[in-house]
Amino acid sequence: MFSNKRRTSGFFYRITARPRVALCISVVAIAIASTGLAKLVKDTSVKAFIPPDHPVLLADQKAADVFGLSDTIAIALTTTGTTVFEAGVLETIVELTEKVSSLPNIRSDRVLSLATESSISGEDGRILVTPYIGELPLTPGDIEAARGQWRAMPPHIGTLVSEDESSAIVLAEIIDSRLADATYRTILEAVTGLETDALEIRVAGPGAVSGYLSRYIDKDARKLQPLVFLLVLGFIYFAFRRIGALPGPLLVVFGAVGGALGLMAWNGVSYYAITNALPVIIVAISVADSIHILSAYFQYRSRHPDLPTRDLVVRAMTTMARPISLTTITTIAGFVGIGFVSIMPPITAFAWYAARGVFLAWLFSILALPNMLVLLELGPSPAFENWTRNTPSGLGQFLARTGAFSARHYPFVLGSFAAATIIAMTGASQLTVDRSQVDNFAPDEPIRIADE
Repeated sequence: MFSNKRRTSGFFYRITARPRVALCISVVAIAIASTGLAKLVKDTSVKAFIPPDHPVLLADQKAADVFGLSDTIAIALTTTGTTVFEAGVLETIVELTEKVSSLPNIRSDRVLSLATESSISGEDGRILVTPYIGELPLTPGDIEAARGQWRAMPPHIGTLVSEDESSAIVLAEIIDSRLADATYRTILEAVTGLETDALEIRVAGPGAVSGYLSRYIDKDARKLQPLVFLLVLGFIYFAFRRIGALPGPLLVVFGAVGGALGLMAWNGVSYYAITNALPVIIVAISVADSIHILSAYFQYRSRHPDLPTRDLVVRAMTTMARPISLTTITTIAGFVGIGFVSIMPPITAFAWYAARGVFLAWLFSILALPNMLVLLELGPSPAFENWTRNTPSGLGQFLARTGAFSARHYPFVLGSFAAATIIAMTGASQLTVDRSQVDNFAPDEPIRIADE
């Protein structure tokens, strides 16, 4: 690919013949692909990592269909220096149970607490089913009776109420896991105002974790991805010291990231937790291609300041087309290998769409970036002044000295790298696999504190 210099040069002369048309087509293509972003659906559940046809997932789905099982949200009420068998705490449990049962995405018949359950006993051949909490307000006798009934029901000890009577729980099953985040936030609003100095209320459980993780991903993406773009812009400006060097790489980045995520949305692939890293990886690869091309352009601009811009662009593209094409192929091969080997849908989707993003970065670098450079007609870069004098830059001199040192002291250099490799492999052998979904959150997040 691009091995024949004359044909490569002719190809890029044809590509840059109508730069405005080429850029318009590029922008339209980005816009069309990016419209799919509105269709992105997040899936933060643990089940997303299991292949759809896996026996475990099929059995889980069958159990859900037969028994109506779904993710639960747990609301824990913990007392300080007292017991849950007090009038104020029991009345709070009743109030909280009623609030949660009335929520639209909660199965009202699947809410469990002291307010919904009863004790079962036998007397004179009869079976007595007695609610733990009767009509309000509760008298001291009612409270003692509830404690006695609970103590006589081993299945409810350590489940509805902790064995030391310091904590109680309200369990609620959600109907639609896709609305878990909204349900979680509604429950947080419901518990607001119910806490006291002696009563702490925490919301946790698989449904809460899944819902909060969805919002956590949004929050993370809003901070991470703009930061990456700013860092990239800053690095490009630092490398070339020209504002005009920014539009070309940005076009490539938007084309690669918007195209990859847009195609993912159009194909109905969910946005998983790991997908948050996808734009960052594509941005890094896209910028690398652009920097290689811009470096070649500014080198030729410094050496041949009188040549027309189009000729300089064609020379730069002719020089860099083959290297960036080969690195693109090897990078795509790496992601494709992961896509073929992995059985987990989020990892597989990540690999395949990363490969698509890398391909789009190459495509926009080859077709759109040269046309952008022709239109911008960038002048010489201050960072490449040394090329006019045919002298190495400060960085070049440093790298030359480093290379000379390595050649003179190669036993030391090779030994150092061998030792570093052994240390790294020893450290890698100590890695542990953490499957806990809640560990995705920072240690000080309320959802993690509640879960722990």
